[in-house]
Amino acid sequence: MYQGKYHEIRKFNGRRIVIDLADVPFPLGSGLEVAVLYASSGKEIEMFHPATVEEAVSVYQRMLDKYPEKPKERNKKEVNADGKNQGDKRTPGGIGSQAGSRRDL
Repeated sequence: MYQGKYHEIRKFNGRRIVIDLADVPFPLGSGLEVAVLYASSGKEIEMFHPATVEEAVSVYQRMLDKYPEKPKERNKKEVNADGKNQGDKRTPGGIGSQAGSRRDL
């Protein structure tokens, strides 16, 4: 019926989860189902049995909001106005060549 239109795999709290809306016919199921489950084990986190397609789509959207995918945070380095990395103050001359060296003592 939906052919993957309402099927989402995402990472939530470090684990892959599946959010799925399906129409499971009798005798295998009870009609419309919205499920949230762990991708690795298939263990259910939440299961809903909405009465109408509109209600099923609404529940599916609510589950997408409830279990947001969090993008990986990148390690951002400071960049100066010239576009050069500010993260490492060392120079080819070695550590301390920009600041006062031992010769100044």
